[in-house]
Amino acid sequence: MTTEFTKLNSKIITPLMKSKGYKKIGKYDYGATFDQAVYKTQEKELKIIYTTHPYDYPYHGINVEMHVGKKEEFNKHYSFESGTLEHLLELLAKDINEGAICT
Repeated sequence: MTTEFTKLNSKIITPLMKSKGYKKIGKYDYGATFDQAVYKTQEKELKIIYTTHPYDYPYHGINVEMHVGKKEEFNKHYSFESGTLEHLLELLAKDINEGAICT
């Protein structure tokens, strides 16, 4: 199943994460309330979770979680109040490029 999130994430985020030394782990995870992509290095794991389900309100958009081992090192929400899904993924890519995430 391909969603708008998986298409855009594959186009924008996956190549960027590969250039940073991360590998996409498994297939996209689809749930009743979210889509999720997971990237990993030896020590770090980055989860990108896309939500639009009414139960997730007011957290509609993209949530990014970075874990080192079992410890959460970073958590940021990109809200649809900032723009479209593509715009949110571009903001995420900018944060990755600038070193705010995945340093």
